[in-house]
Amino acid sequence: MPVDTGHEVSTITRAKELAPWGALEAAGFLILGSLSPWVSATPIGSFGVIGTPGGAKFTFVLGLIVAGMAAIHLTGYLDRKVAMWGVIAASAAAGMTSIYEVIHLHSHLASINANSAGHASIGNGLYLTCLAAAVAIGTGILMRGGAATSTSPQGTLFDGEVPAPAV
Repeated sequence: MPVDTGHEVSTITRAKELAPWGALEAAGFLILGSLSPWVSATPIGSFGVIGTPGGAKFTFVLGLIVAGMAAIHLTGYLDRKVAMWGVIAASAAAGMTSIYEVIHLHSHLASINANSAGHASIGNGLYLTCLAAAVAIGTGILMRGGAATSTSPQGTLFDGEVPAPAV
């Protein structure tokens, strides 16, 4: 039978402490995905296209915003709720942009593949951008201040008090 020593460590509190660091990391991957090829094609040789005319630039800027808001949350320079909502909004906009580009490029690349001898596909940068935006949204939600906590007992059997015997 487990002994309740009165010492509890909140797992959600621990996640909230690490969430801004996760948002910074997701922002780095969002920026990396924006700079990586979004389309790859092999007609005669092989080439990659970095982004689409506006999509990659937009997600790059949003990645910088996510990084800045996470840094603001870590330093406490502004209100942490403003930083949290900035992370959520910027990463949601990046996610919607990258999902739109996946759908848009998928339809265009299917017609290119049907009409040519080469092969064109969506590049790894666009998939990385989608994944990083989803992770940034999740870490932004974890940065929320007023969530209910779930606790688990921690500590040793005798942390200063002798537990009462179970009856």
